[in-house]
Amino acid sequence: MNQLVQGTSEWLSLRKNKIGASDSAPILGISPWTSPYQLWARKLGLIPEVQANEAMKRGNQLESTAREMFILQTGIDVLPDVKFHPTLEWQMSSLDGWNEKERVAVEIKCGGRNLFDQACNNVIPDYYFCQVQHQMSTLEIKSMFYLVFYSGEIKILNVQRDNGFIKRMIEQETDFWNCLQNLEAPELTEKDFTEREDMEWIETADRWKESKRSLKQLEDQEKYYRERLIDLSGKSNCKGAGIKLSRTIRRGSVDYGTIPEICGINLNEYRKEPIETYRIVECR
Repeated sequence: MNQLVQGTSEWLSLRKNKIGASDSAPILGISPWTSPYQLWARKLGLIPEVQANEAMKRGNQLESTAREMFILQTGIDVLPDVKFHPTLEWQMSSLDGWNEKERVAVEIKCGGRNLFDQACNNVIPDYYFCQVQHQMSTLEIKSMFYLVFYSGEIKILNVQRDNGFIKRMIEQETDFWNCLQNLEAPELTEKDFTEREDMEWIETADRWKESKRSLKQLEDQEKYYRERLIDLSGKSNCKGAGIKLSRTIRRGSVDYGTIPEICGINLNEYRKEPIETYRIVECR
């Protein structure tokens, strides 16, 4: 499995069934680009993958140059690699540079001037800090390098392992993994909603709110008169004025959790295919 090559269809398929270092920022809710729900939906194939833009393509092209500059500056020979956590079956890391013998890893960013200036001031954005912490978790190492390449220059920082941060990160990554396994969507954020200001949407939404209020009034009336008729029936079967009221006794529902024979059985294995549903609520 360690011979897996980054960028191949096999690697892309595996990433959908694992949690990689680039997934950590969305899962922790600190990614500027992706929400936990969007990551969850992409891994399940519910929404398409993000297509690489020009900046992303350029970064990939420059990565090998930055890696060679790292090797020249440090004297440590590194190559891209894919690693898996020895006990967390779902955790993986796609490494920009790894030396197995020296157990040295480097994360390479080919970003803009701002990212380079931050590195020169020993600053790593939160959404990249959690990425290298994830990688150190996977590799079980105490430190690794973070490199920013810009305009022919590199800045290398040595990042120390933060066990407290990793503990909290793994807890949230585990929760996300369980959401994937159970087909339970993470909580939605503002990133998960498309703002609509077109007139057709506004008019339709206003009509829906009016209908909902009218329906609520009718439901309240129906409930009141239903309860009044039941009171008037005196618990007997009655008819008149075009209606029939009958009294029946129904068996209670089964409390599956109290059945000894199925205790410990994963009932999710017996569920039918997921059903797509929609929920509409009023908001300010």
